[in-house]
Amino acid sequence: MNTVAKKSACIVAIILAFCLMVAGIYLIIRSSVVDNNTNPLEVSAETGHVGGKDKNIDRDKETQDDKLKTETNTDSEGLIENPVKILNGKSSFTKYYTGDVVELENGIDFEVAQADGIKITYTQQPKGSAKNDPYIPVTPKEKGTYRVVIEIPQQGIYKAFKHYYDYNIVAEPRPREEILSFVITSKHNNDGFIKTYTGEAVEITKDDIKIIDADKNVRDDLEEKVVFSYRKVGSSTFTSEAPTKAGKYVVKMEIQGTEFPCIDTRYLIIEKASE
Repeated sequence: MNTVAKKSACIVAIILAFCLMVAGIYLIIRSSVVDNNTNPLEVSAETGHVGGKDKNIDRDKETQDDKLKTETNTDSEGLIENPVKILNGKSSFTKYYTGDVVELENGIDFEVAQADGIKITYTQQPKGSAKNDPYIPVTPKEKGTYRVVIEIPQQGIYKAFKHYYDYNIVAEPRPREEILSFVITSKHNNDGFIKTYTGEAVEITKDDIKIIDADKNVRDDLEEKVVFSYRKVGSSTFTSEAPTKAGKYVVKMEIQGTEFPCIDTRYLIIEKASE
């Protein structure tokens, strides 16, 4: 064997020896890790497998827990909410006073998906009650603030529902054309009319005033419906007779014969005639 061949054989032998050494070190390290984590001779009591607990046991237990949870909630499972929707877009109810009982109606004042068996109770605190005093059942007829209780039993797929709402019965707003006021057009000051005594009764007439509505329209059509009455300052009784002496009086102006009458008062100052 020549020199070159001998050198090549030595190199190959060295490489093989190095590989064997690396493999041996790897096996020693792997064996050490296995010894630290799992006893290869331990047999699981749950699985019968060597080397520890079967991971499928944890998954099986989770499945059993989920099944138990589902069975526990079977009564409510699948039921949906059955809320009351107030149709005015607010959180409370408001209706107008009519002189009769004013009740809430499904489809007019509120909507609910399932209304079978619905119960509506109107309650109110008695007059003079403190803030935390109890509410008692009443008939919703008079103007005021109520508390209404709406209860709906569980029906089909819908859950039972019970809730409390504020409920107000208020006076119906007057049309703008019926919101009237008086304006003095004759001689006057901040107190009211100013007239001069002439020896005869001093009357206020339609020529001394004008009637306007909420839109500032002059309502000449109502002038003939105005009734005037008078009382002397210090007196409590009005009379239709106009004053016949100088002094300070109160004039009451009242529009009669309309659905929404208008009443107002002004002072009438009757000055003595200059000499």
